Amino acid sequence: MNALEHQLDYVFADALPESGGVKEVAPGVFWLRMPLPFALDHINLWLLRDEIDGVKGWTVVDCGISSDTIRASWERVFDSVLDGLPVLRVIVTHCHPDHVGLADWVCSGGDKKLVRLPLHINDEAFADALVAAWRDAAASAERRTQGRAHAAHR
Repeated sequence: MNALEHQLDYVFADALPESGGVKEVAPGVFWLRMPLPFALDHINLWLLRDEIDGVKGWTVVDCGISSDTIRASWERVFDSVLDGLPVLRVIVTHCHPDHVGLADWVCSGGDKKLVRLPLHINDEAFADALVAAWRDAAASAERRTQGRAHAAHR
């Protein structure tokens, strides 16, 4: 335990959003608490009321890990929290998979593919995310190749 932790004030300690849920913490600032399949069992994501060129909508800050559970949670948010307003931009703070994992999916408007938004991310984090995606794709291709080779030898 951190010796200084007693100095922290957890304002919402007794009022956390449920897993996959949303809580308004200030006018126009919404806290999303999405589950993770790790020892760290959740990630905090953010929705901010926004306006770009006179168009009212939302900014998404971080997207969550790529999983069907998180996609379903986001679809519920899109349908029930946004008040019919569009997502105007998506910002990813860094390249960890729980922050950038669903960025492309969110930028394309979820399962309904309603929009195509640019991703706001710094160059280094973007390069790191591309390398991670390439490694995942290469590992997946290797597993498929090994599976076909194994099946061919039966």
